[in-house]
Amino acid sequence: MGTRINTALSLTALVVAVGGATPVGQAAWNAVVPRNSVGTAELKRNAVTAARLAPNAVRTAHILNGTLLLEDFKADQIPKGPKGDDGLPGVSGLQVVTATAFIAAGTQEGVHVSCPAGKKALGGGFAGLSGMLKVVASSPDSDLMGWLLIVKNDGTFANNVGVSVICAKVA
Repeated sequence: MGTRINTALSLTALVVAVGGATPVGQAAWNAVVPRNSVGTAELKRNAVTAARLAPNAVRTAHILNGTLLLEDFKADQIPKGPKGDDGLPGVSGLQVVTATAFIAAGTQEGVHVSCPAGKKALGGGFAGLSGMLKVVASSPDSDLMGWLLIVKNDGTFANNVGVSVICAKVA
């Protein structure tokens, strides 16, 4: 009985030694477990975490350009670039000025709404046109200090029209 155990152990040791150390053994191992056999398809989502990676397992060559985000880095790990130029001055003090005008029947009249001192007209418009009022012109005045609306009343009754201008300080 002892001889059989010794023989079995010897044969097992021989198979293990020869199987892993010879080209034939390597070929047999690769046939059962092919190289790179565990890939993306075999991994579950979030199965590989930082704790499971060996030190230096992921190197620069493994990172695709443009895939890292600012939050992937520690504070002060990314140097700040030079300060950019100051932006252009913008607008301030936005204000809408509105006026209502009475347009007599059978007349054409201009209605002008002015911006407060120091402000320019950015846009404008009108409201309250009845079917008898026709807009001839609606535009900023020549110096951008207000809005001009020219309206013609083809009706037999007087009508009111509202004119608005959007004003702001422009640097």
